[in-house]
Amino acid sequence: MSITAIIPARYASTRLPGKPLIEIAGKPMILHVCERMTQATQVERVVVATDDERIAAVVRDGGREVVMTSSDLPSGTDRIAAAVRELQIEGAILNVQGDEPMIDPEVIDQLIESFTSSDADCATPVVQIDSITTLFDSDTPKVVMREDRTALYFSRTPIPFFRDLPPEEWLENHTFHRHVGMYLYRADALNHFVASPPSHLERAEQLEQLRMLSLGMSILCVEVNYQGQAVDSPEDVMRVEHLLSSM
Repeated sequence: MSITAIIPARYASTRLPGKPLIEIAGKPMILHVCERMTQATQVERVVVATDDERIAAVVRDGGREVVMTSSDLPSGTDRIAAAVRELQIEGAILNVQGDEPMIDPEVIDQLIESFTSSDADCATPVVQIDSITTLFDSDTPKVVMREDRTALYFSRTPIPFFRDLPPEEWLENHTFHRHVGMYLYRADALNHFVASPPSHLERAEQLEQLRMLSLGMSILCVEVNYQGQAVDSPEDVMRVEHLLSSM
């Protein structure tokens, strides 16, 4: 199965306008992400999907592939699906966020290996939660899984809820997992997803993976050892630069 990584990138950002072009250690962030993707041994092709010529120009100048997509698309997943149609890509599509310049290529390979040996529609990495702060952070999506490691539900609140235990004891009595915002789809599953309207649960929690579950799609959860550092603020830029300099 051929694997194509597509990185959706738009210029507009509420907190950091022009985020993909922010320089980190002397290089635009979007090029850091591309470089990480090419280091994954099982990714055959890396494409940036954007609606902004400024981003496209930087990607081309960096020697990477780019495809222009409409500015009217409602989400990054829709942008990826548009790129798949434009380039007539087959096989499996890896959705990688353009604000993860520290993404680990080994995590990518681990995700691909687990996915290609399964019959799941989609796969996504999950990480064990080790702090109460993360467990109750609504910006950190949590996931509960079936015995076969497919997703049962995603939520911004901790699941399960331990009715008879104080919150500070929950981590001692259950292994909670958080979701890492990366997806590996079969092409037909991706097309089915974007052709369907948002579900009620998706609108309630603002988590698009709930649409997949509402559609009966199977999502394989692959546990990985990954901390990561997304860039959402100027402080995050400094953290990433510090991490890169220490590597």
